Amino acid sequence: MATHLPPPPSGFLSFDDEEDFDPLESYDPDPENEPAMPAASGPDVAADAAALLKKATHSNGMLSTYDDDKTYKDRVHRARVAGDFQYLRKRAEDASEAASVAQRNERTQGERYEELRNRSAEAEAEVERLTDLGKTQPNIGAQQAAHSRLADALGAERAQAETMSRAVAAARAAERIVKGSRDAEERAKAAEHVRQQQARSQLEQARAGHKRAVLSLRERVAKEREGADEIAEGYRQRNDERAVAVMELKESTAAISAQMRAANAKRAERQAEVERSRQAEKAAILAAGGNPYMVFRQREEEARLARERAKMERQLDANMTELQGTILQGYKEEAEKRDKAKTSREMIEAKAKAISSNGKAQSNTKFMFENTKAKVSVIDPTSKLDHINPSQHMTVKSRPDWKMGLTTAEAGVDNLGMGSGNTKYGGKIVVDPDVVDYYAEKYPEVTAEMMAKAEVKVAKARAAGVPPGGHKTAIALPEPTAATVRLMAAEASARHEAVDELLEPEAEGLWESAVDGVEGPLRPSKGAKENAFGLRELSTLEKRYMAEAQARQKPNQIIPQVVGGKTWSGPAFICKPNVILFADFDVGKTYEIKFTLTNVSYTFNAFRPAALPDAVASFFELSHVPPGRMSAGVTADLFIKFSPKINQDIESEITFNTATGPMTVPLKATTKKAKIALATPTIDFGAVVMGETRRLPLTFVNGGALDCPLTISTLHATMPTDPPADGEAIGGEEPAPLPPLFTFDAGVEQTVVKGYDTTTIMLTFAPRQPGDAATLFKLGYGPAQPDDEISVHGLGVAVPIYVERDTIDLLTCCYDGLYRESVVLHNRSKTALKVNVLVPRPLKGYLEFVPSTGFVQARSPFAVSLKLRANPDILKTCEQYITDEVLSIPISVSVPEQVLPVSFMLRAQLTDPTLRFERDGLEVSTLHFGSCPLNASRILELSIRNVSALPQRFGFLPLPKELDVQPGDAIGTILPGETLVRRVLFSPTAEITHKITLTCRTSLNRTYHLKCVGTGIQPILTLSSVKLSLPPTVEGDTSFGDVTLTNSSKHEARTFEFAPPVGSCLKLAPKPLDHAATLFLGVETPVVAVPMVLASSGGVTSEVAFGSVPVGQSRMVSIAIISREDVALQLTADPLEELGPFSLINALPLLPPRGAVEIDPETGEPSKVKLGGEARRSYRSDSCVLVHCGDVLVGSEASKTVTIENKSAFAVGYALKLLQAGHTNNGAAPVFDVSPTEAEIAGGATLTLTVRFAPDLASDSFWQLLEVSVPNQESSPHLLMLRGRSYESAGYVLAPEQHSQVGPSLLLAKARDTICLPTPALTGIPAAAPTDKRIIEVLLVPSGAAGAATATLLIGNCKALVPDPKAAGLEFSFEGLDDAASRRGFGVEPLKGVVKEGEQQAIKLSFTLKEEALAGTELGVIASFGVPQWAEVSLKCVLKGGTPPPAQPETIVLLKGYIAGRSH
Repeated sequence: MATHLPPPPSGFLSFDDEEDFDPLESYDPDPENEPAMPAASGPDVAADAAALLKKATHSNGMLSTYDDDKTYKDRVHRARVAGDFQYLRKRAEDASEAASVAQRNERTQGERYEELRNRSAEAEAEVERLTDLGKTQPNIGAQQAAHSRLADALGAERAQAETMSRAVAAARAAERIVKGSRDAEERAKAAEHVRQQQARSQLEQARAGHKRAVLSLRERVAKEREGADEIAEGYRQRNDERAVAVMELKESTAAISAQMRAANAKRAERQAEVERSRQAEKAAILAAGGNPYMVFRQREEEARLARERAKMERQLDANMTELQGTILQGYKEEAEKRDKAKTSREMIEAKAKAISSNGKAQSNTKFMFENTKAKVSVIDPTSKLDHINPSQHMTVKSRPDWKMGLTTAEAGVDNLGMGSGNTKYGGKIVVDPDVVDYYAEKYPEVTAEMMAKAEVKVAKARAAGVPPGGHKTAIALPEPTAATVRLMAAEASARHEAVDELLEPEAEGLWESAVDGVEGPLRPSKGAKENAFGLRELSTLEKRYMAEAQARQKPNQIIPQVVGGKTWSGPAFICKPNVILFADFDVGKTYEIKFTLTNVSYTFNAFRPAALPDAVASFFELSHVPPGRMSAGVTADLFIKFSPKINQDIESEITFNTATGPMTVPLKATTKKAKIALATPTIDFGAVVMGETRRLPLTFVNGGALDCPLTISTLHATMPTDPPADGEAIGGEEPAPLPPLFTFDAGVEQTVVKGYDTTTIMLTFAPRQPGDAATLFKLGYGPAQPDDEISVHGLGVAVPIYVERDTIDLLTCCYDGLYRESVVLHNRSKTALKVNVLVPRPLKGYLEFVPSTGFVQARSPFAVSLKLRANPDILKTCEQYITDEVLSIPISVSVPEQVLPVSFMLRAQLTDPTLRFERDGLEVSTLHFGSCPLNASRILELSIRNVSALPQRFGFLPLPKELDVQPGDAIGTILPGETLVRRVLFSPTAEITHKITLTCRTSLNRTYHLKCVGTGIQPILTLSSVKLSLPPTVEGDTSFGDVTLTNSSKHEARTFEFAPPVGSCLKLAPKPLDHAATLFLGVETPVVAVPMVLASSGGVTSEVAFGSVPVGQSRMVSIAIISREDVALQLTADPLEELGPFSLINALPLLPPRGAVEIDPETGEPSKVKLGGEARRSYRSDSCVLVHCGDVLVGSEASKTVTIENKSAFAVGYALKLLQAGHTNNGAAPVFDVSPTEAEIAGGATLTLTVRFAPDLASDSFWQLLEVSVPNQESSPHLLMLRGRSYESAGYVLAPEQHSQVGPSLLLAKARDTICLPTPALTGIPAAAPTDKRIIEVLLVPSGAAGAATATLLIGNCKALVPDPKAAGLEFSFEGLDDAASRRGFGVEPLKGVVKEGEQQAIKLSFTLKEEALAGTELGVIASFGVPQWAEVSLKCVLKGGTPPPAQPETIVLLKGYIAGRSH
C-alpha cells in the first residue's frame, strides 16, 4: 500500500501527480506479494547482487535508494532547480510588491501635481485680478507678492512634474521587472514539469533498488543476530560458571575461617591447660616447702641459655664464612697489584727506550711554552737590549728566601721589608705581580707577615717626612701675617691640628693688630700710654679738631637728616619698652624702671630729656648718663623712679629733644584692680554618647592684681525627657528630683580668682537620654565687677555599638560538644569602632569568640562567631550563674571609645549525653550468653536509659553477623529520662567461644562498646528456622505457622518438648515428651489492638445471616460498629465482588470517638441513587452554576443564595470541595464563605446555600470554583463558580473585557501579585499610590452591511459602608469627543449622567465607517492602497461624587476604529 505524506519543505522534490512512497513501509516481505524478478542463474546473478548492494550502500554503512551515482547527481540537480524556482518566485513576488508601491507612488505624485497645477492656476488668476485692479487702483506691493507666489507655484509645478516623470519611469521599470519575473517563473514551471517527469522514472528505479537492498540487508541482519545470540549464550554460560565458582569460594572460605577459629580456640585451650598445670605444679612445690619461683626461673634460664648458645653457634658459623671470604678477597687484590706493577714497569722501560734527542727538544719547547709570558719557545736573540733579564720575559721562581732579591717601586725604602733593591734603572724595580701572587699562594703565612712589616715601615717613613724619593722634606709654610690668623695658628698648633692656608687675608686691617696675646704692626708697645678704652690718646691736632666740631654742632639743634638723598622723618629714637608703666603700685613705695633709647635714624643723632609736666613732676625722677652724639643703631640706658603719694591712676608722657625733632614716650601708673574675663562666652560639648562623660574647662582670667570672688548659679536648664520609671511618683509621692546634666567639681560654685591668675573650673556633661540639653549659668563677681552669664550646650546620643539580640540561647548543650552561634554587633555611628568581646573568667578555656577583636564599620553589622565547648567543669566554675543545670551568664563587649558597657546574656542548658546500659538495675559492660547451638539463638534483655535532657537516636551499627538487636532492627530513638528495653540475640556461627564487641552510636556523637561472650555448640536437634514470623494478628483472632525439627544423630533417637512462655498466648503441637535436649524457637507476631468491634459479636469477626431472599428481590441488614478509640476513625472496606449478590448501600461514614455507626449491606439487585440539582441561572446548565456576588467596597460584604435539589427518593449527603481559586484576602478571613459546606438532603427535598462575599482588598479577580461532591455518584460532578469584585472607592469603570469575564475566562486569570502592588491597569482597581491615569483601550472592528462596531463600558456606584440618605449619586462625563472624531465615525452614548448607589450605567461606544469623512484624509489615502489602518480618539472619563469619592477620578478611554484596506 502507499502512504500519503505532507509536501516536503522548499528546496526539495515534491510530487503533485503521484503519491509519495516510503520504501520501508510499503515493502511487503511476503514472496507472494513480491513482483516477479527476471530469471537469471549462474555467477552473473551473484555478481549483479554484489554490485547492487555496493551501489545501494553508503560509505557510512546505511542503505540508499540511489542505485547509481548518476541518480544521486540528478536528484541533487533537481533539488537545486527547485531551489532556484523558489528563488525566482520570491523575486517575482518582491517585484510585484515593488511595482505596486511604484504605482501608488505614481498616483500620489499625480495627485500632488494636480494640486500644484490648481495652485498655479489660482496664482495666475490672482495676478490677473490684481493687474486689472492695478489699472484703476495701483498697488505695486500686492502685485509683486502675487507675482512671487505665481513664480513659486510654477517652480513647484515644474519640480513636481519632474518627480512625477521619475515616478512614472520607476513604475514602468517595475512593470518590466514584474513581466521578466513572470516569464522566468513560467520557464521555471516548465522546467519543474520536466523535473517531475524525470523524478517519477527515478523513483521507480529507486523502489526497485531499495527492495533488493532490503532483502540483502535482512539476510545480513539475520546472520548477525545468529552470531550475536551465540556470543550472548557464551557470555551467559561463563557468567553462570563464574557465579557458581564464587559461591563455592565463599562457602569454602567460610568453612576454612570456621576451622581456623576452632584451631585458634583449641590452641588457646592448650595454653590455658599449660597454665593450669603450672599452677598445679606451683601448688605442689609450695606444699613440699620448695620455692616455685626459683624452679621456674632456673628452668627459664636454662631455656634462655640454650637459645643463646644456639644463637652464638649460628653467629660463629656466619663469622667464619665471612672471614674466609675476606681472605679470598685479599688474595685476589694482591694478585691484581702484582699484575699492575708488572705492567707499569714494562711501560717505563718502553718509554726509556723511546727517549731520543728529538724527544728532549720537544720537552724543552713544552717547558718554554709553559713558563714564558709571551708563550714562545725561544727568547728573541735579536733584542736591542743590552742585557736580557729573566724577569722581563718569564716568571722567576727561586728558593723559599725569594724575598731577598725583590724591591718595591720606591727606592730608599726597604721593599716591604724584603731587602734592598737594584737601583740601576733610576732606583726603581717593578715587582712582577705574577711573582707576588705565585709566592703569596705558595707561602701565605710569610707573605702576610712581610706585608704587615712593610706597612709599618712605610707609615713611619711618612711620619718622619721621608718623601717617596727617599729624601726628607724641610719645606715649611710661610707664617701668617694677620693677627687673627696667627692666633688661630697658635690654637691649632696647641691642639696639634693643621691650619687652613686660605685664611690669610690679602691686606691687613687696622684692627688686626689689636688681638690679645698676639703682637701686630699697630699694637702699641708695652710702654705706650693708653686711655680707659685701651686706645691711645688723641694728639694735639686731633683734640683741636674735636673741639671745633663740637662748637659747630651747638647752633644746629634740629636739622633735617639727609643721607644718600633720603630725608629722615619721624622719631629718631625707639623706646623699649614703648610704654613706661608702673602697674599696681602701692602708696609710699618707690619703684624704678630701666628703659633704653635706640638711634634708628640714618646717621648720627643725640637726645635730651625735657622737664616733666608739673602735675607729675613730683612723682617721677629721670636719670641717665648722657651718651652724646650717637651713631645709628647705638642704644642708651635711662632710669626713672616713681614715688606714688596718692592712690590714683596717672597717665602722662616724657618729652625728648633730638637733632631731628622732639619725641615723646608714654608714661603711665595704675592702681590695683580686679579684671575678670571669660575665655569663651559659650561652651558646647557637642555629641556625647550615653553613659560617657565629657569634661570641658571654664577658664576665668583675672587681669588685675586684686582677688575677685566668684559665685556660679543656675538660671535655666533644659534637658531631654528621662524614662518614666525614673521620675514617676511612687505611692502618691512626688517624683525625686533629677540630677543635673551639667555639673561642676565639688566646691567650685563659690571660689576666688587670684590677682594676675587664671582659674580653670572643669564642667562635666553626663547625658542620660538622647537629645539636646542646655543650661544658662549666672556668674557673680561681687562688687568688683558686674555679673555675667554663660550658656552651656550638649547633645546626648545613643551608644554607637549595640547587640542585635540581648540573649543568645544555645538551648541544650551536651558535654564535650562544640556549639556555635553568631553574635551580631551593630554600629549606628558614622565611623568604624573597635570592639573586643571579653570571655568571662569562669568560662576561660570553654568559650571562644572568633574574631574576639574587630572593627565594626560605620552603619554596618559585624558578626562574631561564638563557640562554646560544653564541659562538666562549667558546673563548678560557673556555679553562681547556674540554676537547674541552666547556665545564664552575662558577656561583656568592650568598646574603647564607648563607656557605657555593651553586654548580652548567654544561656545554655548543660546535660550529660550518656546512655547507660543496664541489666536487672545494674550497669553492665559485658553480656554473657553462655552456650548456644549453632542453629539457634540466645536472647538477653538490655535496658537503655537516657540520662540527658535531649532525645537521642541510637543504632548498634555495624552489627556483627553473630548478633542482632530487636525490636527496631538495632535502630531507635530514646527520649530524655526514658528507659528502653532491647533484646540482644546471639547466633553463633562456629563451635568456638565468641568474644564480640557490640558498638552503639548515638546522634550526639557518642560511641559505646559492649563486650559479648558466648560459646557455640554443635546441636543434635535442629530446627528448620530459629525464628517463626506470624502475620499480624488482632485481638481475639488466631494465626498459624509451622516449623520442622530434625535429628542430626544417626544412631540415637531424641525426645523434645516445646515450652512456650507463660502468658504468651502460644499453643504448640505435638505435646511435650521429656527434656532430653534444649532448643530455642523465636516466635514473633505483631498483635494489633482492636480500635473497633462488631456489636453483634463483641469481636472482630461476625457472621451476617440474610436468610432466604427470593430471586429478584433484596434484603438489607445493618451492621453496628463500636469504636474503642478517643479519636474519630475513617472506615474503609474491601471491595465486594462486582457480579456477586452482596453490596454496600451507603458510603462508610466517619466513626466518632467512643461512638457507634451502622452500615447497610444488602443482597439482591442493588438500586442506584443519583443526585440531581437545579440552579436558577447557569452558563452551562449541565455542569456549572455561576453566582455573581456583585461589586462592593472594600470592607463591606454581599450575599447570595443557591438552591440544591435532591431528585432522588432517598437522602443524599454532599460536601463542597475547593478546586481552584483566584485572589484571596490579605487577612485570615476567607473571601467567600459558603454555608453549609456539608449536609444531607432528604429525598425530593431542597437545601439553600448562603454565599457571603467579604473582601478586604481591591480586586476584580475574586472567584472560587467549587465541586458539589456526592459519594458514589456516577454522573459528572456539579460545579459552582463564585464571582465578585471590590473597589477602594465607590465609583468604578469596567472595560468590555472585564464585565464579560465568566467561567472559563476566570480560570485563565493571572494570580495575584502580592509583591508588586498595585494591580495592573486592566483590572480597574485604583492603585495604592495613584500617580498615573488608567488607560482603557477599546478596539472597534466594523462588520456587517452598515459597517458599524459597538462596545459597552460599565460605570457603577457601590453602596456606601454607612448609608447616607442625602448622599448624591456618582456623576460621570466623557470629554474629548470633538466634531472631528464624530465625523470620523466615533460615538459615545450617553456622554454624561448620574449613577445611583448600587446601580450601573452602560455606556455604548460605537464606530461607523464614513467614506465621505475619510475622503482626502491620510487614513483614506493609505486605505486606498489596500493597507488597513486604525483610527484613534482619546476620551477622558471623569467621575465625581460617590462615598468615598474616587482616588483617581480621570480615566483615559482610547477608542480605536478599524479601517480595512481597499484597492481600486
